[in-house]
Amino acid sequence: MFGEMVRDGAVDGRVYTSREVFAAEIERVFARCWNYVGHLSEIPQPGDYRRATVAGRPLILIRHEDGTPRALLNRCAHRGATVVGRDCGRARRLRCPYHGWTYATDGALKQLPLPGGYRGDDAPRCGDPAWSLESYPVETYRDFAFVRLEEPEKPLPLAEFLGPASEALDLMADRSPTGRLGVAGGRLAIVLRCNWKVYLENLHDGLHPPHVHESSISAARAAAAKEEPREEVRWVAANGQPLATFGELAVRCHPHGHSDMSGFRKEADGRDAGYREALDNAWGAGRADRALTRNLHNACFYPGASAHPQYMQMRRLTPLAPDRTLVESWTLKAEGAPESHFLRNIRYANTIHSPSSLVKPDDAEAYRRVQRGLEGLPGQVSQHRRDEKPGPGPDTALSEEYVRSQYRAWRAYMGE
Repeated sequence: MFGEMVRDGAVDGRVYTSREVFAAEIERVFARCWNYVGHLSEIPQPGDYRRATVAGRPLILIRHEDGTPRALLNRCAHRGATVVGRDCGRARRLRCPYHGWTYATDGALKQLPLPGGYRGDDAPRCGDPAWSLESYPVETYRDFAFVRLEEPEKPLPLAEFLGPASEALDLMADRSPTGRLGVAGGRLAIVLRCNWKVYLENLHDGLHPPHVHESSISAARAAAAKEEPREEVRWVAANGQPLATFGELAVRCHPHGHSDMSGFRKEADGRDAGYREALDNAWGAGRADRALTRNLHNACFYPGASAHPQYMQMRRLTPLAPDRTLVESWTLKAEGAPESHFLRNIRYANTIHSPSSLVKPDDAEAYRRVQRGLEGLPGQVSQHRRDEKPGPGPDTALSEEYVRSQYRAWRAYMGE
C-alpha cells in the first residue's frame, strides 16, 4: 500500500499529510532504525542522564554504574507515570514521583512501597525483569550514541548501518588530538511547520539558496560593500554564490538513505602550529590534514540526524505530527583545539541555525509553504526529477538524486 505512493522521482502528497502514513513511519522507519539520541559527553559520570524522545517514546539516556550508556523508557512500570521530569541531571536511583517505585540506572526495580500488598505469581518484585523500566539497545560510534527501539527483520550493527556516512563523525572526532568531544554552548531548537521529510529533502538542495535566502543575501552584500565583511556576513553571503558553484559540490548517496555534500563555506583551521602538530602526532599527517580540510556539509544520517563537521554541529530531527517537526542543534567542542575555533562555531550556529537568525526563518517559511501546498487538494504530487540519471554517475547539489535515495530507503522500511 505505502510503496505505491512513492515512485522514483514523484511522491504522493499523502506521504506528507496523512496521519495513517505518519503513524506507520514512526513504527516502521524510526522505531526500527538507529536514531541519534545524544553524545556521551552529556552523561560523563555514572547516574548522569538526559531525556530524549525517539519515535514518540520518552527516553532516559543514562550512564549506568558500570560506565555503559543505557536507554530506558521514561514510564513507570506501575501506573505509567513519567519517572524523570528534568531534562538532564544526575541520580543514583530513579524514583517515580507518583508512588515511589524506584529503579536502578539499568532500569531494574529496586524498591516499591508495601510490597506485601501484591499477590500472585506475577506480582511485582524487586529484581524481576518483568517490572523493570523497558530498556533499548544503545550502540556508540566515536561517542555518538544511537538507540534502536524495535528489531527489524535484518538488524544491522550501528557501524554497518552508518556505513560510509560515518566519515562525518570521524572528521568531527579527529579534530581533537585526543578524539574527545564535548557538547557545549547550549541547544538550539525550532518546531518547523512541515513534515519531517520536507526538512530532509532540503539538506543538499543547492538550487534553493539564491531564491529562499534572497533578502539575507542582499543584506550581507550591502554590509560587505561598506567595510571589510565579518565572518557572519561572509557566511550569509555564501548562499548567494552562482548556481554553477553549487553545481560543483559533490553529493554522495549511501545505503539506507544516508548522504553527504561537499561544503561551500571554507575555514583555514590548520593555521595554529601547535594544534596542527598535536593532530599530526595523534593521527598522522594525512589523517590530520583530512580532518581539517575535508569539508562536508549537512551529512544526513537517515532518518533522524545530520552533522556539519567543519562547524562541529550535530542536529536531531523529531517528528511530532504530519505537519510538525522538532529540529534540535548542538555544537561540539574538540578537546585540545583552539578556543577560537569553538567560539567561531558558536557564532556560526547562531548566525545560520538559530530560529532568530537571518537564514533559518527563510527555510522555515519555504517548508511551511510546501506543506500547505501539499495539503491543499487531494492527489497533489511532490516532484524530485531534477538531473535524473538512468545509471550511476556523479551527483551534485543541483541534483535531486539524494531525495530519490531517501525515498528508496523509505519504501524499503515501510514495506517491511
